[in-house]
Amino acid sequence: MGCYERCDGQRRSSGMSQHPRPDRARRVSSRGRCPCDRELAGRPGRDAGARSRAHRAVRQLAGDRCAVARRRPCRDAPHRRWFVAVSHAASTRNRSQLQRAMTMTLALERSSIACEFLVAVRSETLARALTFVGRAAGWVDADRLTPCDVVVVDSIDALRSAGSRYRILVTDPTPKACRGAVDEIMSGGAQAVVLADQPDQLATALRAIDGGNATAPSRAIELAAELPLLSERQELIMRAILAGQTNKQLSRGLGLSPASIKRELTELYRHLGAANRLDLAHQTMILGFAPKRLVG
Repeated sequence: MGCYERCDGQRRSSGMSQHPRPDRARRVSSRGRCPCDRELAGRPGRDAGARSRAHRAVRQLAGDRCAVARRRPCRDAPHRRWFVAVSHAASTRNRSQLQRAMTMTLALERSSIACEFLVAVRSETLARALTFVGRAAGWVDADRLTPCDVVVVDSIDALRSAGSRYRILVTDPTPKACRGAVDEIMSGGAQAVVLADQPDQLATALRAIDGGNATAPSRAIELAAELPLLSERQELIMRAILAGQTNKQLSRGLGLSPASIKRELTELYRHLGAANRLDLAHQTMILGFAPKRLVG
């Protein structure tokens, strides 16, 4: 009787004494696949080289729609789980650099510490491709696990929704982003801050958290201090100007008279030392505000 391997690892009789045939899930067209899909598709799950390919796939997945992490036992507390996950909710500007550094950090002591990779797949195609290679490499679905001990996120919204004991926030190196990150440290919402353009700080943050300490780079604190005090209305005006809106559109969006808008702009010019509207938009961008149009 012939037989073939399914992607889920089960063996099923084919009813014929012919050569083994692949499962239907493996005969997926290569059209429309991302490079990672092509790398993983068709690989036998029990191949001796599956783990090395899995580690290579971790690096490739950095730009794809999934979060990759590692689970390892601590030497001093083998019962304790150590999870690190990545959120793709926000737009970290140096995401590829951050992912490469995280992959290197999580690969430390790979030979001396038994580890499992935690993969939260965002794509059904990736899920099918990862089924057999992932199982051979010890990967598990993030949704099936208990809350992580350590979570690395790149947005405050994801930080607040994380149910882990320790949280590391990756933030852009701008005054506004750093102010929010420092506020989260002070309120206990995060235990460490890592700047997106210095991803090597992740290893330092992990060591600090493991020692029971909270940490933030001195540069992040300095940038946070550079953010001027602004009212909510002033921030709305700055973001609208950065989006290219006119005074008339600002007037309709805020429900203010044109004269009031001019007074607000004059105050903003004085407060930020801006020479004109273009200079104000430039400073708004440097401070870390995103453009947002007013509707009205």
